[in-house]
Amino acid sequence: MVESLGYRQNCGGYSLIDLYNNTDPAFVANGSETANGGLPVPYTPLAPFADNYVGCYTDLDPRTLNSNNTQADDMTVEVCAAFCAGGPGYRYYGLEYGSQCYCGNAFASVAQLLNTTSSPTNDSVCSIRCAGSNPQLCGGANALSVYNVTDFVVPAPKPSVGKYRSQGCLTDPPNDIGRSLIGPSTDSPNMTNELCIKYCLGQEMHYAAIEYSTQCFCGNAVNSAGGAQSISCPVSNLTTCPGNKKELCGGPNLMNLFFSSTL
Repeated sequence: MVESLGYRQNCGGYSLIDLYNNTDPAFVANGSETANGGLPVPYTPLAPFADNYVGCYTDLDPRTLNSNNTQADDMTVEVCAAFCAGGPGYRYYGLEYGSQCYCGNAFASVAQLLNTTSSPTNDSVCSIRCAGSNPQLCGGANALSVYNVTDFVVPAPKPSVGKYRSQGCLTDPPNDIGRSLIGPSTDSPNMTNELCIKYCLGQEMHYAAIEYSTQCFCGNAVNSAGGAQSISCPVSNLTTCPGNKKELCGGPNLMNLFFSSTL
């Protein structure tokens, strides 16, 4: 019991609560966050997983999917899928903590599969609702809801483009003492193998090479004397072409090399 404005009022007691009813006719119990009477919001059933759902994985250090990532207050499974489809494109996308999205082409070795169920459940470790879609699940605490991209194509070196045939990869001379191909060059934010080869053909050059994803070099001989070396392409060191994510366009100090004996 407390005293307020000269009146004595009862304010509950030990393990007891005084309960009052809101008689305001405009009040809606489950209406808004500012006036809900303390009653629970009506339960939203979980939406079924898409067919490309892989499962719920641990996400610790290192990250289970450790390529690109983003966070959004309106995160949904579709938003994450669209994000990971941009850039180079990825084999997997996963959601965590309701608003985080991660992309990658392989799982970290420490990742563990926690749940493969095809039916969503609130009992899973991946049970946090998506920030942008309450019926969807977007992972959990240190847990990733993972999906695969069913039409993903692994980028690979092209064996040929027209009359030009792949010669594997070419390294740049060490210590920046020269170029591997001494001839015309160009660059483009939309570079592809075809674009580079078309350019070098127009320059009447037998060799065409793409480097750093956007750079194109031409020549009629490889600068072996300067230190350039032909090697088998280490695909993991190559980058995708900005103009065609299914092609590879060289890498740091590493060129995809093409050659044609005739022009």
